[in-house]
Amino acid sequence: MSLVHRGMGKILDGVLRYQRNLAGELVPYFREILDRPTPKTIMVTCIDSRIVASRLVQAEPGAYFLVRSLGNFIPKYESLETSIPSGTPAALELACVITKVNTVVVVGHSDSKVK
Repeated sequence: MSLVHRGMGKILDGVLRYQRNLAGELVPYFREILDRPTPKTIMVTCIDSRIVASRLVQAEPGAYFLVRSLGNFIPKYESLETSIPSGTPAALELACVITKVNTVVVVGHSDSKVK
């Protein structure tokens, strides 16, 4: 089996385990926040696969906005007329301006591969 198929197999196995073991437990949370999620915090964390922010803070679904960016980098804001759109500023605008979160957390870590 090729590496691609093994990698995809792990993903599919994980989805199946989620459906068997966790989905039923989480459905009530999803129903509760379906029409009105109200997170009060946005967390910006590195894309590093070793960082699992929702597990780190034991978050329930809907508790936080979560943004993953290379090295926790947040690009300088520029209008869309003069820049290439980026997901991180858009996520911060949604969280801070529209949803009115009251806390922004930047999660750092050691041994970063970003130089």
